[in-house]
Amino acid sequence: MKLILFLFFALSLCISSSNPIVFYKKIGGKYYDASTDIITTRKGDFLIVGRTDSYSQDMNVNAIKLDVEGNIIWDRTYGGNETEGASAVIESKEGGFLIAGYSDSYATNANENDIWLLKINSNGERVWEKHFQTPNVIDEAQGVVETSEGDFLIVGNATALADGNADVLAMKVSNKGEILWQKKYGDVNGEQVSHVIKTAQGFLLVGSIEREKKRWDIWVLHIDNEGNTLWSQNYGGSDNEMGNSIAMLSDGSFVFAGFTYTFAEGSLDIWVVKIDQKGNKIWDKTFGGLSTDEAFDVIITKDKKILIAGYTDVYIPDKNYNNTSKDGNDIFLALLDEAGKEIWQHNFGGHTQL
Repeated sequence: MKLILFLFFALSLCISSSNPIVFYKKIGGKYYDASTDIITTRKGDFLIVGRTDSYSQDMNVNAIKLDVEGNIIWDRTYGGNETEGASAVIESKEGGFLIAGYSDSYATNANENDIWLLKINSNGERVWEKHFQTPNVIDEAQGVVETSEGDFLIVGNATALADGNADVLAMKVSNKGEILWQKKYGDVNGEQVSHVIKTAQGFLLVGSIEREKKRWDIWVLHIDNEGNTLWSQNYGGSDNEMGNSIAMLSDGSFVFAGFTYTFAEGSLDIWVVKIDQKGNKIWDKTFGGLSTDEAFDVIITKDKKILIAGYTDVYIPDKNYNNTSKDGNDIFLALLDEAGKEIWQHNFGGHTQL
């Protein structure tokens, strides 16, 4: 059983280094429940999306709205007779929410996921849904942003069943879900995307690119409003790196976070990198010990600080440096200034894996 774990730490952006937890909640049923994204609504509530099989025989998308104290306002599931998952959610300008993810309930072949968009109103009621099928390809949406025109840009990964080759997919759709344009990005090796944000010139994507066989760099791709490439840049060393999230600072620079093997102290470490508007590296910083550490999200606070969220593996070595800890992973948070200087870091956890 895996529960949705919700730690309310920085969404109020009034963090105290001595006691950053406002509340802590476990939300879930008796089987598998996992969250993948959380947003603050314009009314100050919170919306979590993820997936669950606690309420049916199949894995479905789960959306849960909470008030400012963490109490459930509504809890809804969406899906067909196979597997669905949500990767990202945004609140639209016209009201309601758009959930981006994947579904294989309507696919041509078994286990052939399609990109799935689900528009719901403020009460969680279904407004419309769209499935985008590509034969013999596994398509999964990973991120979504609203454009200045009120349309949506969806980014995801397209993996061919025949050879396992992966490309990045960007798709612009109207506010009713009709495709306006669609483009793929990739070369002979593999690419994958994890997150997208809107910029003054278009959209910035972060993910990973396979530079050599089984060696990956973090990849940042900047495209304009029509999907044309403005610039792309790789970041890494002699081993594997992966980018999971990116944010824009007030001066137009960017900071992304994920993990690095190349520059790690032990196994993989959290890697945070600040770049300028053209992708040139300004500074980078690692966090972690002799076991595994990874960042999954980065946000900019109201006072222009950089908040990193991820996990750290509790590490208690034996004489051969094998990890003997039974505590699993802890939640990891770190707050940095714009120059990369650490203000504080905290771990949260217990005797079960978070």
